[in-house]
Amino acid sequence: MINSLTSYIHFFASSFSDPQKRKLVLNEFKRANKLPNEDQVFDRKKGIDQAIDWLLSSQKAMKTSKGIGSYHLITGWTSPYPETTGYLIPTLIDYGIKYNHNESIQAAIEAADWLITIQKQSGGWQGMRVDDQKPEVIFNTAQVVRGLARAYQYTGDKKYIEPIKKACDWLCDNQYHRGYWEQFAYPAPIRAFDTYVDVPLLMAYEIIGDERYKRTANMNLNWVIYRQQNEKSGWFQQCDNTNHDNRPCIHPIAYTIDGLIDGGAYFGYEKYIEAAKKAADMLLTQFHKDKYLHNRYNKNWNGTGYLNTAGCAQMAIVWMKFYQFTEEVHYLNAAKQINNWLLFIQDRKEFNLPETKGALSGSFPLWGRYEKFAFPNWAVKFFIDSIMLEQECTMEKAEQALDKKEKLSA
Repeated sequence: MINSLTSYIHFFASSFSDPQKRKLVLNEFKRANKLPNEDQVFDRKKGIDQAIDWLLSSQKAMKTSKGIGSYHLITGWTSPYPETTGYLIPTLIDYGIKYNHNESIQAAIEAADWLITIQKQSGGWQGMRVDDQKPEVIFNTAQVVRGLARAYQYTGDKKYIEPIKKACDWLCDNQYHRGYWEQFAYPAPIRAFDTYVDVPLLMAYEIIGDERYKRTANMNLNWVIYRQQNEKSGWFQQCDNTNHDNRPCIHPIAYTIDGLIDGGAYFGYEKYIEAAKKAADMLLTQFHKDKYLHNRYNKNWNGTGYLNTAGCAQMAIVWMKFYQFTEEVHYLNAAKQINNWLLFIQDRKEFNLPETKGALSGSFPLWGRYEKFAFPNWAVKFFIDSIMLEQECTMEKAEQALDKKEKLSA
């Protein structure tokens, strides 16, 4: 508590000592309780264009590598995160293909090539930022695999295959027979959100064909739904990334749900989809009730804390995936409202710094507990993914309406 208070005093004092940063923080005070209502609509394309520009700027700010870091209002740019650089690769490639933006594709390939150079002898990739020099971590390694697999899918370059194989062999070797990871898990001992490890293993299976990758993913998904999830409420045990397991953060909760959705879609197993839906629907109920998404949720799905931008974008993605499964429009409407909030948060108008234009603060307002005073690159990643998925869903909805109209007039 004392350390937290000390850091807040330091961050506020430091930001107010700089005229530009002071304006940004004062503007946050003015708009902290002014999230837009359903009638306010923001320019989606402008938002993701600026977000991509910020990611490219972040990569350039790394100087000695092609990884991607984050920006802190007080301490500046971090060194690159291997984990988040990994899962930013599909975002950059998908945006580049959709909008014929070669620079984002080139940035993704350069990031993938850099990640190969820092793979550990074991096959894993380190946790946290490069400068932290941490040991390898299961979750982080899988997100690098996610990126390398997408780079391979796009380029067909076989140089990615051996690093993917080495990493996935390491992931399989370290899984316990019950289906979870304990050694090299972060934070220890075991984590439900490692469902987000499973899709990278399945992506690797499609490239390499090793059945062990598929078995390992399936075992973990089974372990989560049978051992970690409350059958009635859908809440997950051991699902936080900071060991607050009695009230996990929405960011890893959303990882867990998303991994179950994609794993269920891959295997064709309804049990995974239903497990994901149970948790997603509980959060949707709370969203409608509170007209807000909190940072943390306890076992009764009661929320606390300021809005977490990454977690919000992830839940919007989850709800849109259920819209695509069910065509139930309330999922899409909730996601669109979340995306409106995120576009509003991103749009700091003239109060931006060059280092923050296009980025999202980790919390809103930016002094919230999650990534306080920081602009994490993963929040930008999920924001872009969510906006692009909304565009896809909106197009699908329009096509369905047109088909219906044509059938009625036939």
